Amino acid sequence: MERVSGQPLHQQLSRILSERIAAGEYPPGGLLPSEADLCRTYGISRSTVRQALGSLVNGGLVRRTRGRGTFVTTGPQRHPSPVAGHHTVGLVISRLGGTFTGSVLEGIHRVLTERSHALTIESAAVGDEEAAIRQLMRHGVSGILLAPSALQPTRSAVFRDVLDSGMPLVFFDRYCRDVPAPWVASDNFTGGRDLGRHLLRLGHRRLGYILPREHPTTSTEDRLRGVRSALTEARLDPDSLQLVRVGGLPFDAMGPSVREAADALLNLPPGERPTAILCGNDDVALDTLAALRQHGLAVPDDIAVTGFDDLPVAELVSPPLTTVHQNATEMGARAAALLLESIRRGTNPSPPRRIILPVALRIRRSTVGSTADAYAPGQNG
Repeated sequence: MERVSGQPLHQQLSRILSERIAAGEYPPGGLLPSEADLCRTYGISRSTVRQALGSLVNGGLVRRTRGRGTFVTTGPQRHPSPVAGHHTVGLVISRLGGTFTGSVLEGIHRVLTERSHALTIESAAVGDEEAAIRQLMRHGVSGILLAPSALQPTRSAVFRDVLDSGMPLVFFDRYCRDVPAPWVASDNFTGGRDLGRHLLRLGHRRLGYILPREHPTTSTEDRLRGVRSALTEARLDPDSLQLVRVGGLPFDAMGPSVREAADALLNLPPGERPTAILCGNDDVALDTLAALRQHGLAVPDDIAVTGFDDLPVAELVSPPLTTVHQNATEMGARAAALLLESIRRGTNPSPPRRIILPVALRIRRSTVGSTADAYAPGQNG
């Protein structure tokens, strides 16, 4: 094939086949040439052909059936070309509600608006991120932003196929460790470690941890590693951390499941029952406070509680919640800027850029009670 502007061979083949599908040369339901035929026709390797076909699969133009071949799934499609210098960015998101998500969207929107770019959102509320990605690619977006879901995780191969197709992809908040895509996330390890150090300094030695329903994700895993690091520093067994996960289906009310998780910790034998409960995020912590009140326990006199996120309500709840502040708006802005950089370069950066945003411990009355005024807000314990 004639090389166009240094474009990789698999992208050239993908473009050629897409144009022939759009022109009707390969009609809906029609069979594409075999991998071997494409290799001979264009003088390229089988791995290059597979990359090109993978791109078409991700774009929803073809489907591959083992033992039969590759079939066209759609009729001719023509997307309007973007105005020079202007792009439409795709966002895949599993949860459209919530303060944290709203703040991330605010940051994304701010950067895109400032640079005259547009945003298209595809909801993967049922956990089908792969379908949402393909829909965005059919819409002709220039790049994709995504926070991978753990409730119904997408195969890493899907994300790698997106990258192989030449489509810029940036993760935010959490990421896939085995996918070489750029990402932006908070310093969750430091946040977890600071919470652990703070509770240990207060004299707590038996710690419980209520994991959010979304666990495992890189964010919750790194927070856990941070708490365990603090235990190790204090020469305590990091495995002594009592873990319990919030159960239920993705769209069930979370309160009852958090109550069950709190009950599991409180029903431990007296010598094992935690004197402090760390929660994977502020939403879990707020429900935990309510559960502890139903048990007639005073926070923090009977048991201390921490969160993670520093949602606005964390300072207003009774007692105000000790938590870790992360800047969700800045996270969205940096992720959008990183994606636009990849689009401008015409390729995903190699090695991929990784941006870790600083966090800050917010010490409030859910851990230190009436002595909270002795601690400066934001002091790292």
